[in-house]
Amino acid sequence: MPSLRLFHIRPRNLSGRVLHPLSELESLLPEVAAHARQKYVGREWLPDAIIPTLGCRWMDVVFFVPVHPEEVRDALIAAGHPHFPKHWIEIDVEQLGLDRTTVFLPGESPADDTFAPFDLRLLESHSQLSAAQRQAYAQGAPGKVLLFGRTAHVLHRGGVQFDASRIVTV
Repeated sequence: MPSLRLFHIRPRNLSGRVLHPLSELESLLPEVAAHARQKYVGREWLPDAIIPTLGCRWMDVVFFVPVHPEEVRDALIAAGHPHFPKHWIEIDVEQLGLDRTTVFLPGESPADDTFAPFDLRLLESHSQLSAAQRQAYAQGAPGKVLLFGRTAHVLHRGGVQFDASRIVTV
């Protein structure tokens, strides 16, 4: 299978070489989990939402985006957002157990969001920021924009090991 790079924002309090889903963090590092839950303020229902293609909850997966961090940075700056994630963990898609992986495709509205089985060609077609995501950046107040609300995600059920030498800084 050809390689495709995926990215995850490097957590500030990262320890070790495993990215854990929120459900695992709650028992391993409760203070880190409490901080991570803050991103769901106003969307408190989301961590318990079921991902139909994986049969697990939103909080049971680790999220990756197929969009290079430099593109995210450039789009945020262009939209007037001076702060952006600077450190990212890069992995190759073949590191993931594909039977534990699905693709989330945001629709025009949350009701139109879909999940698809992992497909490399599908994912490659979403490896750039969408016009909808760029528009969300342009309309969002600095520091208040949802970074990936309109961007395809790769969701992996369970923890993911990574190589510490594959930290991307933008």
